[in-house]
Amino acid sequence: MLGDLTEVEAGAVILPQFNDQASYGSLGGNMYDSGAKKGIDEFNKFAKSNRPLEWGKVLVTESGKKNPKYLIHVVSLAPGGKTELDSSARLVKLDSSKEFETVHKAFFKCLKEAQKKNIKTVAAPTMGYGIIGSLDASESAEAMLSAVKKFAKAGGKLTGISIIIYKDKDAYKDFKGQLERFSQKQANFIS
Repeated sequence: MLGDLTEVEAGAVILPQFNDQASYGSLGGNMYDSGAKKGIDEFNKFAKSNRPLEWGKVLVTESGKKNPKYLIHVVSLAPGGKTELDSSARLVKLDSSKEFETVHKAFFKCLKEAQKKNIKTVAAPTMGYGIIGSLDASESAEAMLSAVKKFAKAGGKLTGISIIIYKDKDAYKDFKGQLERFSQKQANFIS
């Protein structure tokens, strides 16, 4: 859906983060300014105390506001571009051929963590697409929707999973098209 993650109704918002500190720019900064200061600062303290964090590390914090109540932080960003871990657990630029699987695994892990914490609804930004990612919107949608399928096949049960696209009508069309194709091909676990 087109929208703003700072305004969406959800139990949790998935927030991509750096492996050594919180992201206070872009989405992280917008969430911080919207009242989620507590959760972002908590992640920042955790990251600085335990750096470098492993790629894909997920940490759930209370946001510090009523909606969303929780932030699901996922380590998937590095300054300057696409990321993966090298042998020293440092994030490095990611080869675009790996980005699809990277997004798939990270989103799946976030959904599993939400269920463990009894969070019923989650909202996420597009992952792997945009300023940091190397996927186009359609590829991002396919990676994220395939993670939803895997989650459902593994018995995952959330009452709502929203992917929020911020001000990009072309990306919205791509995501909507992928969702329609995905829904036609796949079982009835998506509404």
